Amino acid sequence: MFNMVTDKYFMSEFAELIASHFDQKLHQLVLDDFRAIFAIREFKKTFKYYRLARSSYGSLKKIDDYKNYWASLSSPLMLSATYLSNDLIEGKVSKSNLIQRFDHLVHECFNNDVIVQSLIESFDCIVDSALHKVLQKTNDVYSSKHDLYIIPSGYGWSGSGAILDYLKEFSNTTLIMGEEKIIEGDVSFKYFCRNIDNNDLVFKHAVKFFFINILGYYVIYDNNYYKPLCDARNRIEKCKNILEYSQLVRKISFSLSRIITYTKLSDRQLYLYSLKQELKNLSKALLDLITVDITSDKIPVLNNIIHTYNLDILEYLDDVKVVCSLRDPRSIYISKSQESVGFKRDPSVFVSSQKEVRNKIKKFINHADYNLKNYSFVSFEDFVLKPNVREDLAKDLGLNLNNHQFANQYFDPSVSIKNVNNFKIYTEYKKEIDFIYENLKEFCINDSCEQS
Repeated sequence: MFNMVTDKYFMSEFAELIASHFDQKLHQLVLDDFRAIFAIREFKKTFKYYRLARSSYGSLKKIDDYKNYWASLSSPLMLSATYLSNDLIEGKVSKSNLIQRFDHLVHECFNNDVIVQSLIESFDCIVDSALHKVLQKTNDVYSSKHDLYIIPSGYGWSGSGAILDYLKEFSNTTLIMGEEKIIEGDVSFKYFCRNIDNNDLVFKHAVKFFFINILGYYVIYDNNYYKPLCDARNRIEKCKNILEYSQLVRKISFSLSRIITYTKLSDRQLYLYSLKQELKNLSKALLDLITVDITSDKIPVLNNIIHTYNLDILEYLDDVKVVCSLRDPRSIYISKSQESVGFKRDPSVFVSSQKEVRNKIKKFINHADYNLKNYSFVSFEDFVLKPNVREDLAKDLGLNLNNHQFANQYFDPSVSIKNVNNFKIYTEYKKEIDFIYENLKEFCINDSCEQS
């Protein structure tokens, strides 16, 4: 076991090593470096190295030796959790056996008695629903701790960070750092929404959801598992109000157990109606979980927990307002080229990815229920250049401009303006920018846009 001094030295040395290997495109060594870091630190402060490993993996994923790379990182406790989850789904193991194994697992994973007891009680109710069809009692509607959650949303260098900085300047808002994956992760809440018509998939995911997104222990089958598992561990480790957290874990588990029971209903219409209502309850409880330390008098601001290309899941969320930032694709290309680790300067690939994202946005707008009022779109360029656009946005979100007490402390228009039409500055990109313009004209802003 490393002490604090040697551990700090180890991480410092590895930080330089993995960055050097990445810069030299020695991708095999990058993955070896990350495996060594993860073996000692697991999810603790390894996310920046994970991003390098993820980029390197993209270059090697088709090679047989690396196809199971992510799973190879998993610890014995993560394997035990997965076996336990699978046995519960199969339904061929007794409740006493499952509970005994889970009790041992959580005592190995956590040293907080409140969390341990909460998890054991939560698992117990999920087991009952999975094995015995026991339906947990509940109120029809879950009442959220906060009346409103604000979610700045982007799709990769689209300017949502500027909106986030502006919202931080209001005295009655509080920012949740990081892009939590519990809502839109491929193995998180979004999976329910996208597979709602498949009872079997919903049942299996309800069990897995508990292990991945609440417990934080499960095999890392691919890189989509990394962030949700990391988020779950960090939430428990950093939570200040552990009693409230444990109560929310129980509520979430009761919700998951009801979802499990609904999947066994023979009445198709009743199943879909019940599940849709329960998903709204679950989403509220999840939002409360990730904002557990924010007092009820503050409005939580959650950075990109729903990206613009996943707006369809808003059908299953209440009490949220999503602000979607749209930006000229030419500027996005320049910003990614300058700032994004592992970004490849290939305008053809970029155009294809932008079309895919923006077509998803158009499809959502065209098919969204007309009563759905929990999203809005804003042009990044207008947001930066026009004060009235920022003020209108604040009003639309229900924010009082009198509470904008820290103006220009985080969002400074005079600084952000350099990211408006930045494609005009980097003349060495001219051919690429011209190609992007020819293929994405409808998404390019008026070049005569001027500051007001």
